[in-house]
Amino acid sequence: MTNLIVKRGDSTLSSVPNHWMDLPRFLDWKDLSSILPLDLATSLSAWANDIEYQDASDYDNWAGNQFVQELSTHAADGLQTLGISREEKVLDFATGTGAIRLSLVKGGFTAAYGLDQSESCLRRQADLQRLMGFPLIEGQLVSDLGHEHDGSFSAIYMSSGLHHIPDFRGTLSSLLRLLKLGGKLIIADQTNMRRFNALSLVETTIDIHDMISRMQSGSREKTHSTMLLAEFHAGNGFSREMIEPLLKEHNMTIEKWDVYMWLSYFANNYARSYIGTDPAVLSAFAKHYENMVAADAFIKSVAPVFAAQNFFNFIMVAQKS
Repeated sequence: MTNLIVKRGDSTLSSVPNHWMDLPRFLDWKDLSSILPLDLATSLSAWANDIEYQDASDYDNWAGNQFVQELSTHAADGLQTLGISREEKVLDFATGTGAIRLSLVKGGFTAAYGLDQSESCLRRQADLQRLMGFPLIEGQLVSDLGHEHDGSFSAIYMSSGLHHIPDFRGTLSSLLRLLKLGGKLIIADQTNMRRFNALSLVETTIDIHDMISRMQSGSREKTHSTMLLAEFHAGNGFSREMIEPLLKEHNMTIEKWDVYMWLSYFANNYARSYIGTDPAVLSAFAKHYENMVAADAFIKSVAPVFAAQNFFNFIMVAQKS
């Protein structure tokens, strides 16, 4: 059975392949996807994700979770707008502690599944669902899905999960087997227009040799480098040109690709530090965010430090035919 997510690696490695240590010692975060061999990238990313996000309380306190929370408020209505009824089987991929899935359950979806690699997050989500007063059906929260689920889902929702996975092409290919004909794939993630990430506020150079040694020894220490490795593709993001050919191979057609700016997260966490909290200024920010070109010009005129630091994300809807 093909795993649908990057599984956590062993806590220790008995040996390190020679070609791993032949790599340059220091690499920029944005170069990882083009330089690291896939086996090393998968191992490092799985190890780093296990360190960064294995604890549900850490995930709940993650500042970027606000983005997921905002998307969750529209998840149930959004699926119904796409023609997905509350009785149909839907999957929240990389569900975490359940912002998206629990909003679907609260919105009346009776067959909302969640898939995640973190058992801690899955347990946390199950507890939250019980606290909400909704029954938890056995098997709805899982770390993997077998082939008995092939072609059974009407919709798959993936929010901020794709950039954690080095082999995103392989993962998407495995994931698409779960969709039935006419099923919808909804992805919300970071574009390659993003040009800035919260994690890059400080140095983005990674000592790969040191990270390999730490992984080999079974280190559980959180560092800036483990955070960068966990956010594997966040430095470069995704473009329609990267994803669309793969979807076409699986008879998927993109129906919608919207690019937008992450206004509330940007304003709440960064913009206030540079342009203050004047309501009129923040209101102007909001208006200009409606147009990317105007936003670029506005950012350059108001806060030059953000001249090349825009928060672009995308929401994509594709259908299987």
